[in-house]
Amino acid sequence: MEIKKRIRKMKKREGKGIALLVSAIIVMAVMSSVAIATDWPQFQKDEIATGWTNDCAPVNDPPTLVWYNDTHGQSMGGIDVTPIVGDGDVYVLDYKGYLWSFDAITGAENWPVPTKCNAADGVFEVSTPAYHDGIVYVAASSGSAGNGAGRINAVYANDGTIRESCYYGLSGFQINTPVRYADGKVYFGNWKGGHTHTEDNGTYYCVDADDVCNLIWSKTADYVTGYYWAGAAIVDDYPGEVDGYIIYGDDRANVTCRNKDTGEFVDYINVSEQCGITTVEEIRSSIVWNEDTGRIYFTGKSPQSPPSGHAYAVTFNTLTGDLGGDSAVGGGSCEWNSSIGYSTSTPVVYNDRVYVGAGGMYGGGYGLKCLNEADGTLRDETSGIGAVQASPAVSAFGGGVYIYFTTNVLQGTVYCFEDTDSGLVERWAWLPPNYQHFLQGVAISEGMVYIGNDAGYVYALAGDCGDVNCEYGVNMGDYSAINSYVTFGGPPLTCKWAGDVNCEYGVNMGDYSAVNSYVTYGSPPLSCCEGCTL
Repeated sequence: MEIKKRIRKMKKREGKGIALLVSAIIVMAVMSSVAIATDWPQFQKDEIATGWTNDCAPVNDPPTLVWYNDTHGQSMGGIDVTPIVGDGDVYVLDYKGYLWSFDAITGAENWPVPTKCNAADGVFEVSTPAYHDGIVYVAASSGSAGNGAGRINAVYANDGTIRESCYYGLSGFQINTPVRYADGKVYFGNWKGGHTHTEDNGTYYCVDADDVCNLIWSKTADYVTGYYWAGAAIVDDYPGEVDGYIIYGDDRANVTCRNKDTGEFVDYINVSEQCGITTVEEIRSSIVWNEDTGRIYFTGKSPQSPPSGHAYAVTFNTLTGDLGGDSAVGGGSCEWNSSIGYSTSTPVVYNDRVYVGAGGMYGGGYGLKCLNEADGTLRDETSGIGAVQASPAVSAFGGGVYIYFTTNVLQGTVYCFEDTDSGLVERWAWLPPNYQHFLQGVAISEGMVYIGNDAGYVYALAGDCGDVNCEYGVNMGDYSAINSYVTFGGPPLTCKWAGDVNCEYGVNMGDYSAVNSYVTYGSPPLSCCEGCTL
């Protein structure tokens, strides 16, 4: 407890060293530009599932295991969601429905809180929470096929107490989509079925973020379908639209667009019917919106033998809410579809490329695919690494494009590949000490990568100790950056963890001196390379 108090005091002190305006301008002028650090507060980072950031992430082989913590683990289940990052803390949901909070830099445990009535029920929870302004929104369903009922909780981030909690849907309906926060509202969908089938009409919900027991609207499908990993994109703030839109897919290959505030129906497209795919593919990915291309992106899969799946790109009109470019309800077509094999992976669109995973428990199309955004043709793919059921995350930093993803195999591995423009090149592959399947992918924030696996462990990986500017090595640039940070209070360190090289729970003159000695004389070694003992 004493160490936790020291860490929290350190975090409070860091905000007090405000430099004079003139000094700050001088510092900014002499320092190389750095990316502004960002949180990763919900699945694939934001309300449109962007999936990429300008924050740096570890590139050199091997990455540094900064910290790891055990939650509740087993041979399956454990952690089946992506961690999220908000205001200096990491949040992750385990299979017993416990939401955990850890300090993002040190890994110090803040608290766990149970978010469902009976923690003994179920063997998985697959709804990634969302964070906003001191509140974590988390869904739990007593996960096992056909069991449980979806429950939404609003949890205070500072101490883990539950503000309020409410059930949505009948018994057997699980909330298995990511929780999506946008503009004071929380969105999610439910599903009922077994391992290979959907057996009832699912519902999509919109509730008040200030009181999750206040239902704003709900829309139940008028056919048998469901929403499993089928997270929504919330498209808003574009000229000409009235309120903005919510777009989500379902298990019958339909993509639906509604008014995000009222739930009023706007349009839909069935991609199996309209895009020439004879097998009806379940949409088990979130919808991604890209303003630059005017398209939405997602994947579909079929477990039929042989298993199959596609990545899709569909035009979306932000002025009218039209899907598919036909200005009529239910029609339209795909801009392209690309056969990539069985996929539940949410694509990432960056710099005219589409990165997406393929493979799953039913096999088919293993690995990471890199597609041309213009037409969906394959540029490159990995081979021999197993099923990538997770969604990739991209760090675009320092002129490089780095893709991070995991494999859903027994010896689940975290990978970093660089897109060198001529192809995908592996930078590192990391097998955790407590290996198990990785069902979901990573979150990236302030130079660190966070992941959880079926063994119930959450891991934090970073680059080199002392490499505060994320230039992938410790040099005079890091020495100067720490000096400016300590002396003037800015600019902020791109990778704050890497600055505490003497493990004294803060970046100070001792770290400045240690990095100077390391760069100048090659010794003594920088101690946080081995991790600080908490």
